[in-house]
Parts: sequence; C-alpha cells; structure tokens
Amino acid sequence: MRKYEIDQLRVYAFLILILYHAGLVFVPWEFHMHNNETGELFLMPMFFSHQWRIGLLFVISGIGTYFSMSRRSSIGYAQERFIRLFIPFIFGTLILVLPQVYLRRLTEGVEYSSYLDFYINDAFTKGFYYEGGNFGWHHLWFILYLFIFSMILIILKKPLELLSIYIKKLISSWKGWGITLFICVCIPVFLFEYFLRPIFPETRGLKNDWFIFSEYLWVFLCGYLIARNIDDIWPLLKKSKYFTLIVGIIAYLIYGHYCVMGDEYIMVNAISRTLTLWCIIFSIFGFAIQYLNKNKKWLSYANEAVYPFYILHQTVIIAITFYIRDLDYSIFTKFMIIVFGTGLICWSLYHFVIRKINVLRFLFGMKLIPAKSRITSPTTEL
Repeated sequence: MRKYEIDQLRVYAFLILILYHAGLVFVPWEFHMHNNETGELFLMPMFFSHQWRIGLLFVISGIGTYFSMSRRSSIGYAQERFIRLFIPFIFGTLILVLPQVYLRRLTEGVEYSSYLDFYINDAFTKGFYYEGGNFGWHHLWFILYLFIFSMILIILKKPLELLSIYIKKLISSWKGWGITLFICVCIPVFLFEYFLRPIFPETRGLKNDWFIFSEYLWVFLCGYLIARNIDDIWPLLKKSKYFTLIVGIIAYLIYGHYCVMGDEYIMVNAISRTLTLWCIIFSIFGFAIQYLNKNKKWLSYANEAVYPFYILHQTVIIAITFYIRDLDYSIFTKFMIIVFGTGLICWSLYHFVIRKINVLRFLFGMKLIPAKSRITSPTTEL
C-alpha cells in the first residue's frame, strides 16, 4: 500500500529547502550570492529548520530506497540508482552549477568576455570550488551523497535485514521497545556530533567531510530500517507526535542557547542537537501520518516535478539574486521576488520543456515515456 504521507512530505521537504536557499541570500552565512544587505529577519526560522531539514530528506530517501530495493535485484537497484542519481549529478555539475560560480566571480570583480570564456578557460582549470577554484557541485552534494549511500546500502543489506529481524522481535516481546529504539537511533548521531563535528567542519565537498557523511549515512539507514518495520513504527510515531514535538522544541532551545552564547561544543550541545534532529523528524512524521495519508490530485504531478525543481532551483535563485541584489527594495520584497521567480521559472522549464523531451527526462533522472504517449498523470517512485 502506497504511503501518500511520504509522497507529500517529500514535496514539502523540498519546498522548505528552496525557501531555505532563498533565505540564505539575506543572512550573513556562507553562500554563493548575497543581497547588498543582510539582516536578521530569516535567522531564527532558518537556524531552526537547519537542524532537521536535510535529515528529514535523508530519512524519506531511506524509506523510499527500501521500497525501491524490494522490487529489484541488487544489480537492478544499482543500475536504477546510477541512472536516477549519478547521471543527473554529472549533468547538473557540468551544466547547471557552473553558472552559479560564474555569476559569483562577476560579483567579486573577475572579468570575462562571456560565459563561454569562463567555461572554457577557468571553469575546470582553477581547481576545486571548495578549495578556492571554480569546479564544484554546490547543492547537488545531496544527490552525490545519496548515490554513495545507496551503493553502501547494497553492501549492508544483509546486516540490516538481521537488525530488522531483531527490531521485530523487540517490538513483539517488550512493551518499552519504543524508547529503546529511540535511544538506539540517537546514540550514533550523538557520537558523531560529539566526536566528529569539532574535528571535521561541514563542507559538503566529500573530502574530509566525515561528520556530515557519517551522520547522514546513519540517518539514511534509519529511514531504510523504519520502512522495513513501518507497520509497527507508524502507529508509535502517530501516537507520540505531540510528545516528540515538545521534546524537540525544548532541545532546540537548549541547543540554540549554547550556540548563541558561543560556548565550546560540549556534551550538552551534542545531546540537544541529537534530540532536536530526531524529535522534530519523528514529530513531522507523526503529524503527516495523521493528516497527510490521503492521495491528492496534484500529488503525482508534484512528486515527479520535485526532483527537476531541486536540480534547477539554486541556479535560478543565484541568477535572480545577481540581477536584483543592488536594487533599492526591502529584504522581504526581494525575498518574495526570488521565491516566486524561482518557482515560476522552474515550473515553466519543467512543465513546458523537461517533462516532454525524453533526453531531458533522462538527464534529470526521470522515467522515460513512450514516444506516442501523452503526459497525463505522471508517476514517480519514492
């Protein structure tokens, strides 16, 4: 039975991601393009969502991976992941990300005769972006990491099946299994937060990115395990949604307090960050199970469109920002221009171009359509 709450959460999670990236233009955090002035308008909601938004996406991806693997052999699954993830990653890195770098270099005073001049002479000759050069993958790091995680999952499939059997026995034999499972889910994240975060700052560049890589790999695997036991875990998440929400908010306030105070990254930070991540994610799932477990007319279309939207959106955000960053508008007005402009451009490209041309569908990781078929009700896999 298809879990429509997962389909809806996937759409909403990527929508939050687009809003977050639009907000990065206006806050004094590292980003590829900024407005001519930054402020504090978006700081609090962005800092809050940053603690769980990517984790939510990886849990959803892990859940979807279980259903995808259950219909394929390991080889078939690897082929499907290569086509759906790695090819769009290569295409996006070579074609869609580099305009972001070009526009940033222009704001830094670097002069080029044209974008072609940049692409031929500087894009691939100055080194890796995360080390001061021009070549990188920017927001497509999520696709690269997800592809690597998917390949690792093939190796770990048997051990995870054994672990899933143990979880099943735990569920059927002990009334306190829910708290036990929650603790087991949290312990690895706590260890990554406490031991790896201070040593390996976030780069999303794969090299020496051990904290982010390890934490999100575990979150992804947890999504896979949740899906294997979904009929037992779903009722618990639904029942405990208010409790996990309250605990998550309290943990976030503690974590935020220590971050604002600028204290050294101590055990309290690691514990509160871990509880924030998992409690907010579990609460979101709980409310989704309660209120989003129905199919919608727009859901099939949106679920297919969300992946091309993700691949396109940051380049569009950077391009719009480049042209309005020095205009004398308020931060909120510019934010709305960027959000609605990005949505309109991405939708137009998807609806009128990408979804109708098989070559583009292939490059954007979508299913191909028969030559004589009409696009009426697109479907997509989790």
